Amino acid sequence: MTELYRISRKMQRTEPTLCRRALCFMRTRKRKTAKQILAGGLLLASFGLVACGKAQDEAASIGELDGVIVTLEAKVQQEQEADDAAEDGSTDHSPAESVASETVSSEEQKETEPHSTEPAQPDVTPPTMEGVTNLTVEVGSNISYKKDVTVTDDSGEYSLEIDTSEVDLNTVGTYEVVYRATDSSGNETSRTIVVVVAEPSEVTEEEVYALADAVIASVITEDMTDYRKAEVLWKWCHNQISYSYSSGDRGLLAGAYEGLHDRRGDCYVYYATYEVLLTRVGIPNMCVTRVGGNSNHWWNLVNVGDGWYHCDTSPRKIGHKFKCFMQTDEQIAAYTTAYAELFPDHPNYFTFESDLYPERATEIVVETQVP
Repeated sequence: MTELYRISRKMQRTEPTLCRRALCFMRTRKRKTAKQILAGGLLLASFGLVACGKAQDEAASIGELDGVIVTLEAKVQQEQEADDAAEDGSTDHSPAESVASETVSSEEQKETEPHSTEPAQPDVTPPTMEGVTNLTVEVGSNISYKKDVTVTDDSGEYSLEIDTSEVDLNTVGTYEVVYRATDSSGNETSRTIVVVVAEPSEVTEEEVYALADAVIASVITEDMTDYRKAEVLWKWCHNQISYSYSSGDRGLLAGAYEGLHDRRGDCYVYYATYEVLLTRVGIPNMCVTRVGGNSNHWWNLVNVGDGWYHCDTSPRKIGHKFKCFMQTDEQIAAYTTAYAELFPDHPNYFTFESDLYPERATEIVVETQVP
């Protein structure tokens, strides 16, 4: 070590430029690898010279050391250029370097990225049902079980099943019906109602007429023409009665009672209610029945002094702008044709036996729009 120190001190006196160059590399290079290479190279070169017996020849030692420093200077310069280029993104890494870089970046990303939010909570909320109530109907009636029933669920996807297997509408009794709503997550809500099938109630003429007269008093004034009275009563039946499936023809008084008292029923109820109201104000009318179809239908013929016209107060399944008030045979035939095009299995909407009824008027008094 004394000899190496002496050589170093001798070099500082005889080769100051060479020493300053070595010290400059060691001080100015910021990269640890460059320092290690340069310092280690100098020590290795010095020890090597001493071990080989060249220490006595200082000039030779200095020459050897100068060559080592020049070589290390070139190597450090190459490393500096490579690192500078890598910082500019212009140098391609070798596969090994890329893997290492990606690994570090991935680890840094894990440390710097915010933690992901907690996973969404599972849907455990069942659907809700509204409008499910007990029902009482007369024997032989039909029931629309989904009428006025609504189901809501957070997911917006659900199925509704109604088990009516225990119900016999042709036999008086009390039956249970189960409503079951299930959403897409399997959550389920069920409701059980009671359906009472009862004997037909005995309705008297006095009861029905009293109900009809109350309606008439609320909408008819003495200064109205028969045409206007017929129109106002048509609107009352069309707007105040809610459509529901029932047993069809069960008698004029029973049908009118459902329309006037219960405010619900099928097309027979609409026909019967309108007939009683027209009769109570003295307007001639009669019942018309569908023929040739796969279901029954009833409506009215009305005469306010200008001939017989068709009037149907029940709602339309299609063509809501078709107001079946004071319509001619031609007009209801056009609706029948349009309806059959949309529903081929129902080709006879307003088909009737024309010879069974008085001759109808042909002048169009109310324009309508068919579907």
